[in-house]
This record gives sequence, structure tokens and C-alpha cells, in this order.
Amino acid sequence: MMPKTDTLTAIMDLNPTATPEFLSEFTNEQLSGYLDRLNRVFAGDPDEASVGPRVAGEVRHGGFESRRDPR
Repeated sequence: MMPKTDTLTAIMDLNPTATPEFLSEFTNEQLSGYLDRLNRVFAGDPDEASVGPRVAGEVRHGGFESRRDPR
């Protein structure tokens, strides 16, 4: 695993909307997982078509995420 500062820099290169202040709240392990996901998205991985956060109660359908019907 690379140092946290390198991980932050790599994430901000791929996602310029991510701020150092926000990213610094996460562990390097969490950031490394996010960076791996970003790299898969940019490589065209169809399983990563949606880069939004995973939220409890969401189900993936063909690369897209949708909220379950609460009924």
C-alpha cells in the first residue's frame, strides 16, 4: 500500500472534486479501496458503471444502482 499522501494525490488526479480536507477523514485502507474503484471505472470496468457511494438498501441492476421499494 502506498503512503496516504500518495493515495490522496492519486485520487485527486482522477477525481478533481475531491478535496484534501474531505479525503483526510478516511483511513489509508479506505482511500486505497476508493482509488482501486476509481481505477476500475477509468479502465472501463462495466461492473463499476456507477461511481456513486454504496448506500445500505441499494441493489445493483446491470451496473446501475437503485433503491429498493420499501414496501
